[in-house]
Amino acid sequence: TSKPTRDPTSKPTRDPTRKPTRDPTREPTKTPQDWWNYDPASPLGPRKWDDAKIQDSEYFDWFNDKDNQCDGRKQSPVDVRDRSTCRDDHNFYSRRGDNLFYETVKFDITPSSLRLNLFISKSMEDNARADFSNSTPKKVASPYVEIKIPSEHTLKGRRYAAEYHIAHTWDYEMWGGDNVGRMVFIAVLLDDRKNKENPYVEEYIREWEEVAWKKEHECARKENPSLPPYKRRNKKRTPEEMLKIWGKSKYKGENADWDAYALVTTIYYCGYQEGSITVPPCTEEVWWRVLDIPLDVSKRQIRKMTALLKNRLGDDCKPETKMYEDSVARPIQKNRNKVWCCDRSHWRPSDPDKWRCQWPKNYHSYYC
Repeated sequence: TSKPTRDPTSKPTRDPTRKPTRDPTREPTKTPQDWWNYDPASPLGPRKWDDAKIQDSEYFDWFNDKDNQCDGRKQSPVDVRDRSTCRDDHNFYSRRGDNLFYETVKFDITPSSLRLNLFISKSMEDNARADFSNSTPKKVASPYVEIKIPSEHTLKGRRYAAEYHIAHTWDYEMWGGDNVGRMVFIAVLLDDRKNKENPYVEEYIREWEEVAWKKEHECARKENPSLPPYKRRNKKRTPEEMLKIWGKSKYKGENADWDAYALVTTIYYCGYQEGSITVPPCTEEVWWRVLDIPLDVSKRQIRKMTALLKNRLGDDCKPETKMYEDSVARPIQKNRNKVWCCDRSHWRPSDPDKWRCQWPKNYHSYYC
């Protein structure tokens, strides 16, 4: 025949796929036994975390128990809402310590969080630290802070753009502890709905960007050894600039030029005594204090932090992250322990002028 028996189709029967049905894999090419991720459909996802054979973990340094507890009954995170009576007898009191920003900390991008590791000292006064009411010794040091995207805890059912954790540990042998292992976390929810830049979060982002850029450059030098060593792209802050951004501590001996607690939004919070860390091995014996006022950040800042986690490079210079669909947040857990909240009826601010005009109108009956 000189022509087709039927007219060719004027258009495909269905549109071609515009994007992959799921993100391309960013897991190690050879998956180790202790690898896990946040993909709910994966055999390595949150529902199967209790199957992960955790061989080594930083948390083994802080807890006596080395077992995987992801199927335990005291797991975190949870939905935070008032279900019981406040158990603390005062707000936590924090101190910024005596360690200098660039000399005594290490910024890191892990497969599951943006991390700032604090090198804790035998001298407690050097450390960023807090006193958590009747639940802990007088001073508890912070070994790290981190940001998770989106928030892991929800506040009255609402999930926020991110969550800032200040971790605290005690029972360390260096402080005369018995190494039983206990941790307390302060959690600050980050809210991008007002699209407001936060200067402290921006300082963290600057340094995490440096970590990512330096890694990219190191990988490029493996391909091309003639490239020069990495040179900072964000200018290092001067002492004067650090003082202008972070302010000066009003307490004697607190000479740190930065402050992990600067992101704290309030003296009131909801807490629960029996929870866990939120990544395998999900060790329990963790107490949480979730502040009831979120911290405003911008959408740009959230996008930048998401990209830093999503595009993380592993030791082999290939993409390696546990993030799934822009999330490194563990799903809400069924925890039988009641959450309780503390308010104005339990304690008043020792310096009300500092707080009242920062808080929303009529927050716990306070006015500016």
